[in-house]
Amino acid sequence: MAIRTAEEYMESLKDERVVYFDGKKYNGTTMFEDPILKSGIELCAMDYRVAQMPEYYDLFNEIDDDGTPYAFTFKPPTSSEDLMRRAELIKTLSRVCVGLPGGAKFAGVDSLHALTSVSHRIDAELGTNYSERVELFRKSLKANDSSLVMCMTDVKGDRHLRPHQQSNPDSYVHIVEERPDGIVVSGAKNHITYAPFTNELVVLPCRNMTEKDKAYAVAFAISPGTKGIKLIQAKHDATNLDLIEHPIYGSRYGADAIVVFDNVFIPMERVFLKGEYEYAIEYTAMFTNFHRLSGDSYKIADLEIILGTAKLLSEYMGLENASHIKDKLSWLSFYAETSQALGHCAGQNPIRDEYSGMVYPNPMYSNCTKFFFADNYHAAIKILHDIAGGILSTIPSPKDLYNSETRGLLDKYMAGKAGSSGIARMKALYLARELTDGFRVSGTIHAEGSLYAQKLMFYALADWEGHKAAARRCAHITEDGPIREDFASLPKFPVWNDVKI
Repeated sequence: MAIRTAEEYMESLKDERVVYFDGKKYNGTTMFEDPILKSGIELCAMDYRVAQMPEYYDLFNEIDDDGTPYAFTFKPPTSSEDLMRRAELIKTLSRVCVGLPGGAKFAGVDSLHALTSVSHRIDAELGTNYSERVELFRKSLKANDSSLVMCMTDVKGDRHLRPHQQSNPDSYVHIVEERPDGIVVSGAKNHITYAPFTNELVVLPCRNMTEKDKAYAVAFAISPGTKGIKLIQAKHDATNLDLIEHPIYGSRYGADAIVVFDNVFIPMERVFLKGEYEYAIEYTAMFTNFHRLSGDSYKIADLEIILGTAKLLSEYMGLENASHIKDKLSWLSFYAETSQALGHCAGQNPIRDEYSGMVYPNPMYSNCTKFFFADNYHAAIKILHDIAGGILSTIPSPKDLYNSETRGLLDKYMAGKAGSSGIARMKALYLARELTDGFRVSGTIHAEGSLYAQKLMFYALADWEGHKAAARRCAHITEDGPIREDFASLPKFPVWNDVKI
């Protein structure tokens, strides 16, 4: 079963997992009975549906050394071409899934690559065998074409305190018992996308740890159907599946969950960090290296929809040639193209990991991409709101479009320039409203890391010594010692004046 069908994927979810949603309790079988949960399952299943389509087969699938096909996402990236192919795959799925990060393996594969990279380093420095366990896990995923999600963000409790200082020790996932054959963990992870709809949960630390935090330095993989795991699913703004009122969430419910671990046993072969606190932040950082590029890739499809909606609405109202509208649309185009160009830079200029031989996206460029996209997103939303006009807040219900007594009136009075359709404009307005709802706007800021996290990386990754060398050479500063060689060896300039003080 190297390449699964969507039906096989959905059948694999029917276990005894415990899912809570909107006040009700479900298991892996009964969650198919809720239409909103079912739409979330269908969103994840698109990973498998698209992979089977002839026009996308070569993008989504790879051939193993023994000739067996498997999902390309499980291949450890060893070149910029691998990273860019992964980016194209994510963008394709996001286009299919109307701007959402589609697919059952979206963030999970990024955590798998982080495990591969960091486990090799831990083994090299401490003599552990984590990389062997990770490789066995990867082989299992490939063989079964499993879905997987990443669980990183702990619920955190008092943000001012470290994990071991919390009054509630379960504010961070931690080891409560060690056994010869495994560990027992408790705690909870938050914001876990597609958690109820997966075969595997990959758990990583979310921060740096000290020696007193050793119990919290833990990484592992486990099935969501394991005893003691509870999945409490979020509910977003769409409360029905009307594709006119909710053109995005009415078709695909991309939901997140709190994942609770209530004394859950983890077999030792699925444990990838057990108390080596110095490496907790390494897992966090390496995951973000990969996941920034994934986030950058799906957001391009999101921006395509935002730009298209703004342009459509301007045309429906006959304003497409107005100078102030063209100015706003020009900025949107700049915003989208710059976001995409920065993302390409991250994938095309990768860093090679000396321990595993893998490559990962350039962290400076990928953080620049995420920050640029998120920091400017509200400006893009403001433009979309401005072009849409006040009707965005007062538009009648789509049920009035289904009513024969009001449909004609709305088509007549909601129309703009001659020849345009009032109904088409209303559909574009519903889309604009959903594109700018609270979930998407707040999620854009915080998904794949909040803005301050990128700023921290800008500072940490900057070549300050190189920048200082450039300034010292320009100012002829030699009092601090020799200038760094790559700047000191530059041809002398100006050649007509040798400054000596």
